[in-house]
Amino acid sequence: KINDILTNRHFSLLEALAELYRVWPDALVKQRLMELIVINTVTVRHPGYFCNIDQWQRDWKMVATLSNLRASYGHDVECAWLVMDALRTIQVPTQSLQTWAVSLVNHSLQYGFDSKYGGFYMGGALGKPADDTRKEWWVQSEAIVGLLELYQQTGDVKYWMAFMKTLDFIEKHHLAPGGGWFATLEADGKVISSNRATMWQGPYHTGRALLRCAKMLAAMEKK
Repeated sequence: KINDILTNRHFSLLEALAELYRVWPDALVKQRLMELIVINTVTVRHPGYFCNIDQWQRDWKMVATLSNLRASYGHDVECAWLVMDALRTIQVPTQSLQTWAVSLVNHSLQYGFDSKYGGFYMGGALGKPADDTRKEWWVQSEAIVGLLELYQQTGDVKYWMAFMKTLDFIEKHHLAPGGGWFATLEADGKVISSNRATMWQGPYHTGRALLRCAKMLAAMEKK
């Protein structure tokens, strides 16, 4: 199958190995973690745009279909902060890849951020504004972590403003009465899918995002 290699899988593996290395600093785990950092920052990046492409052939040739040659804004912002976290785990300065992270997140901000209502759209064609303007719970979860990460690193207020607007959108529209997050919304916050739990939708993205943001905000308050 031509889509045996997916970017999504590789940054999920990156996260898993970073967590493993924190409790078991084995040399082979570190080596594989460094390999995954290279894959997630160089190999899967589109050569002409500051975004990652999901599907690849086994020889790392890009799958050149219209459905694949698209930007996934939530995945790119998530990838940026996961790589920063992995670098800290192996004690490599995050500044070494800060330019890469900034360019990846800036691409998502330029084409996929909703400046009117806040939050990020699902995706769009390369170098063009988003054409899939749905808003998914996991995209907003990853966005607040990635934006806060870059604000903490760069001090650039645009990341803070985007973080606050996304958080405001979450509080107004994604949070469901009685608990959980509505899965899918229109750009203005109208509910498309009121699912709060499915085989894909659980507390992983939301819980992780809120805990990490709380930790980063607490650290920022101490400075």
